[in-house]
Amino acid sequence: GYQLARGSSTRGGAQAMRDVLRVAKDSDVDFCFTVDGPRGPRREIKDGVLFTAALTGLPIVPYTSLAERVWRLNSWDQLTIGKPFSRVAVHFGDEIVVPRGAAREGGFDSYREQLAEAMRLSEEQVEEALRSNGTRW
Repeated sequence: GYQLARGSSTRGGAQAMRDVLRVAKDSDVDFCFTVDGPRGPRREIKDGVLFTAALTGLPIVPYTSLAERVWRLNSWDQLTIGKPFSRVAVHFGDEIVVPRGAAREGGFDSYREQLAEAMRLSEEQVEEALRSNGTRW
C-alpha cells in the first residue's frame, strides 16, 4: 500500500520531487524521507526533505527506530536490519516547520541544524529505551 517516489540529488531527484508535490497537493498522506542522500556522508541531512517541507507546508516529524539485535550491512550508511523477535524502540520528535520562503531567506542551514539535533535526541531516546529494558516514555 505504499507509494514510492525514488530520487536523489544525483539521480531522478527532480521527477521524484514533482511526484511528491503532486501527491501532497491531491491527497492527505504522510511522507517518509531518508535524509542523508545517496552517497553520504552518513547522517548528513540533504535539502530534499527541507525543500519539500517548505513547498508543501507540511511539518517534518523526526523519527527514529532501533532494534535491540540487528544485522549491519557493510555499506556506506551501515544500514541495519532488525533480527526476528528483537525488541524495537520507536521515537517521534517534535514537529519542525520550514516556512515557504526559507530557501530564499538565507537557506536551510538553521532548519538543517534543528533537524539534525532533533534526530540526535530521538536516537538517544530509542537507545535509552532499549537500555532501560523497554520502559515506555
